[in-house]
Amino acid sequence: MFRFKYLLLPALLSLCLGASDAAAKVECEMLDGSVPELEKIKAVFAQGNYKFFFELTDKFASEELPETETIIDKLFEAFPSGFRYCTTMYSKMESPKLVNQITFFESPSGDGIFVAWSAFLYRDQWAILKYVVSTEFGEVLWAIN
Repeated sequence: MFRFKYLLLPALLSLCLGASDAAAKVECEMLDGSVPELEKIKAVFAQGNYKFFFELTDKFASEELPETETIIDKLFEAFPSGFRYCTTMYSKMESPKLVNQITFFESPSGDGIFVAWSAFLYRDQWAILKYVVSTEFGEVLWAIN
């Protein structure tokens, strides 16, 4: 399961600031130089609020992707209560305005999923240019290259 998407973050970031206490309880290990705004997006995903996460991402698409509901259903089926832990495995600032990251999310059952993205700073706000959500590590390796 994977996904490529363009996303502008102003609305997402303002909504993430009001994320529930459940998101704050997810332990997410960061690397040095992490971007606080992007860490808030990880918290939304980690709490298992997939519909909210994808509603926000699809909001900025030229048209809604037909597979969004299928992806959300599969995530709810595989990880119904979200995740108990996440760790940023890779984070590289390509420049002061561009970062690539890979994060692993572990569910209460011990299964996991990877999220990779490229984000850049545009007009003082972070924007995700591309992201992939996958259970296969090989599908997120593009973020390292």
